[in-house]
Amino acid sequence: MGIKKEVGSVAVVVILVCSLFSVLLFTTASAGELIFVPNDYEKIQWAVDNASSGDTIIVRDGIYPENVVVNVENLTLRSENGSVSTSVVAAINTSDVFRVTANSVTITGFTIRNATAGEGIYLSSVHHCTISENIASNNGNGIYLSSSSNNTLTGNTASNNGDGIRLDSSSNNNTISSNYAYNNSYDGIRLSSSSNNTISSNYACNNGEGIRLYSSGNNTISGNYAYNNIEGIYLRISSNNNTISSNYAYNNSNYGIRLSSSNNNTISSNYAYNNSYDGIRLASSSNNNTISSNYAYNNSYDGIRLASSSNNNAITSNYAYNNSEGIRLSSSSNNNTITSNYASNNSYYGIYLYSSSNNNTITSNYASNNSYYGIYLYSSGYNNLTGNTVTTNSYGVYIYSSSNNTIYNNYFENTNNVWDNGNNTWNITKIAGTNIIGGSWLGGNYWSDYAGDDLDEDGLGNTLLPYNSSGGIQNDGDWLPLVKSEPSIFNTAHGTYPSISGTHTGTITPSCNLNVSTLYTYPCVGTGGHTESIELYDGATLIANGTWNGYVGDWHNITITPSVTLLKGYEYRYVIETGSYPQIIHAESKDVTGGRITCSEFTDANGRTYNNWIPAIRLWAE
Repeated sequence: MGIKKEVGSVAVVVILVCSLFSVLLFTTASAGELIFVPNDYEKIQWAVDNASSGDTIIVRDGIYPENVVVNVENLTLRSENGSVSTSVVAAINTSDVFRVTANSVTITGFTIRNATAGEGIYLSSVHHCTISENIASNNGNGIYLSSSSNNTLTGNTASNNGDGIRLDSSSNNNTISSNYAYNNSYDGIRLSSSSNNTISSNYACNNGEGIRLYSSGNNTISGNYAYNNIEGIYLRISSNNNTISSNYAYNNSNYGIRLSSSNNNTISSNYAYNNSYDGIRLASSSNNNTISSNYAYNNSYDGIRLASSSNNNAITSNYAYNNSEGIRLSSSSNNNTITSNYASNNSYYGIYLYSSSNNNTITSNYASNNSYYGIYLYSSGYNNLTGNTVTTNSYGVYIYSSSNNTIYNNYFENTNNVWDNGNNTWNITKIAGTNIIGGSWLGGNYWSDYAGDDLDEDGLGNTLLPYNSSGGIQNDGDWLPLVKSEPSIFNTAHGTYPSISGTHTGTITPSCNLNVSTLYTYPCVGTGGHTESIELYDGATLIANGTWNGYVGDWHNITITPSVTLLKGYEYRYVIETGSYPQIIHAESKDVTGGRITCSEFTDANGRTYNNWIPAIRLWAE
């Protein structure tokens, strides 16, 4: 009986052990095996050949001369200690270092090189793969996707290849982020016939092209740095419906951002500067491209240019300064709109329409401090210019060999306001409406050198002959010039540069008695630029102040209490503390609507001080 009992106990133990082993075996199989190279297999390829789905191959430090075909799904290949310690070098330079033909493969942490007539990593008709933290150099292409979708490429470095990273043949819905592509012979990152990809936060420098799309649509290109290339970002041949936003394209030998024969794209909030040609250029790109809220500056040619690009392109709320021309249209017609842009401090022209750029609308722009002309029309007709503020240029508007343009409700205050040898219309019929200087009627334009009378005090001049400026309007004139009434507002108008927050001190000297209860701060486009607080002093006495109430209601405005009258010719001191990104005016002093403003000192948020930063503000009584 004892023997039977003992045998029974052993049987129970054996059954329990077998059951536990079965559980462990099932768990291990589900999680996959860890395979080490060279411990378990001398070569990476041998490890792949003996791996199963879910396994992880860990490659220890060393140099491995191989061409590896990865044909096992859900397989991870990673180095033990990163790409600096582990290299895979093409044993046959005409074959790929890694060729992936299975889905859900991860390759991370290798230096991959010397497939000079092949690819560093080649994904062929696969999906859901992750390629990360690799260095791919001296290959035909660094990382190449063909007909492969829903993959992620992140944290890789691709240098000294043909293309650094290339997507081809309907490689769609991939994410390419935080990669560094440099010194490649052709493109840093290239998409060809590939759509719905996201290209973000990459660095592309010292390549042929930084980021190039060819016949590729519905992609998002954002937050990238593209510099020291031929083109920073280049869209070619039917690359339509893409979004290009918040990129930095600079120091490129041709263009910062270039579109060729590509439609319906959105180019917004980019910085395109220090490029040898144009900052942003559209060539033969028609139909609803939108260029908005970009900064295009310090380019040798144009900040923004449309060349042979027609039909409803929109250039809106951009800053184009310190270029040869700020914004230029050449041979670009049919409902292109140039609206609410700042084209200032350019060495030739602010806004330039050239060579049959017809039937366009130029409205609500600011063109100031350009060396030659604020707005220049050359051989371009049937355009509508209205609501523009054109100041401190050699000529405000210069029109040569251009007829049938309509120019009204603009503000001209320049050394010479106008020159026109065409047959153009300078006013519309008098109709009710608020004009650019705050009057109650629309008619002609405001001219700073108009010397006529407003006999019926309707805010429109009554000179019997049409207004003609020095140099003049040759054929017809402005029969209804706008006349300023005594100002009831103190207005610096828009600034020309973005500003850091800080504290402004200076003086205000009104040109007439001004009732003041409200302060408005001009913000930089797309920011929450505002004033935190204002103090107004008569000598050493604080006479009024106001504090910002946050981003609620009409948050651009501050209520000043008590309401105060600033007397004509008296000097008042202001202390204005700004937040976010308000506009500023680079000057020590300036004559503005309602008087004169000076800057005593501006101290920015970093403690640096300046004596020529005037806040862009408006003061009035509500």
